Amino acid sequence: GKRSINPIFRARFINDRLVPPIMKEGTMNELTSTQAYWLGHLFHASSRQLSLSEYAEEQELALAALLAWEQRLVVQGVPVPPRHRPKRFVAVEVAR
Repeated sequence: GKRSINPIFRARFINDRLVPPIMKEGTMNELTSTQAYWLGHLFHASSRQLSLSEYAEEQELALAALLAWEQRLVVQGVPVPPRHRPKRFVAVEVAR
């Protein structure tokens, strides 16, 4: 049979920029090319352990769009990767 490849892993990186695969709608787990594009960015940010704000800035993406798509994908039942959250508190040793 035909092997289906997860669309995330079909994406390519050119000069550190994510280039999404061109996908026909209705193929590859029923993801549209737009869904695959944003999901690819979410996976890229997660795998590089960048917060979405850092990642959006680096990739010159609108953070609001990235966040909106993350939420939209969740609502549509698409599994999204965990967010990387930098530690807000740093453990400090107090000398006595």
